[in-house]
Amino acid sequence: MERGQRSQVHPGTGEAEPGVRPDHRCAQPVRKMEARLVIPGQPATKKNSQVARCVNGKPVVLQSKAYRAYEKMALKALLACPRAEFSGPVAVTVNYWLKDNRRPDLNNLMAATADILEKAGVIPNDREIVSWDGSRIMGVSPDPRVEITIKALDRRL
Repeated sequence: MERGQRSQVHPGTGEAEPGVRPDHRCAQPVRKMEARLVIPGQPATKKNSQVARCVNGKPVVLQSKAYRAYEKMALKALLACPRAEFSGPVAVTVNYWLKDNRRPDLNNLMAATADILEKAGVIPNDREIVSWDGSRIMGVSPDPRVEITIKALDRRL
């Protein structure tokens, strides 16, 4: 840090932001190193029950009503959280708690989660997810939910 510059400690991460004066702390996006997010409700996949429709003479694939309702609820929950934005590669771990014993495909659940994280602006592109290590369907719970942990990686693959 050059002489005359101040460093500001970000309240969410406790990390110093060099060169950011207190009156300009919102001018630069803060990159958090880790975020834990929870989406309440029964997780749904994009791949099941798709419907093909013709719109203006062109075929369009629509997601199921169940997925659209889940996506809307998930976006509302994520946008209500303190803002977590990542740029660059990330490792994601997701634990899915279901309302009953019906087991959806884990890969399809992870694809839906990635698309929702991208749509919510948490990650710029779901291609930035380079690891899903430890993601699993945890089992049945009276409180179905999706628990997401995102960790920023400091290397490019």
